[in-house]
Amino acid sequence: MELNISLASACDLQAVSKLYDDVTAYLESHINYCGWRRGAYPTQEDAQQALEQSCLYVAKSENEVVGSFILNQKFEPAYEAANWSLPSDYSNLFVIHTFTAHPAHSGKGIGRKMLEYIAELARSQGMSSIRLDTYEKNLPAIAVYESCGFRFVGKVDLGKGEWGLDLFNCYEKIL
Repeated sequence: MELNISLASACDLQAVSKLYDDVTAYLESHINYCGWRRGAYPTQEDAQQALEQSCLYVAKSENEVVGSFILNQKFEPAYEAANWSLPSDYSNLFVIHTFTAHPAHSGKGIGRKMLEYIAELARSQGMSSIRLDTYEKNLPAIAVYESCGFRFVGKVDLGKGEWGLDLFNCYEKIL
């Protein structure tokens, strides 16, 4: 599958919102590895905020949004508990959030291609590493991250226990 990955524009907002709805609907009818919930997270408001901050990205195939992620330098305070390889004030690294691909295109390498794009972008901007977190039982995401060179650095509590999401795995890729 050929992908065009780029910073999202205002005209992509509805498509990203539909992607979020499609993903959460799928998760609700299958195994919800990441714990996302329709109408709670992720939402169009999350995409709108990321769009306004110029950190929402889309992956398109034949002009259809088939994947998306938020890429910035914002971290959860709980990240301080992880055993990161490099100390950082977050000015020299990227953090990936809301990383998703449409379930209808599962197995086509969208996640891997988005991670490769992020690594190339980070290198071109002089970043030293990329960080992310995922729910500790999100086995499909963990498999992709680890196969793309991300290293497990610890578990943290992101305060999502009321959703049944007690601990999150933190991952880092050194560039």
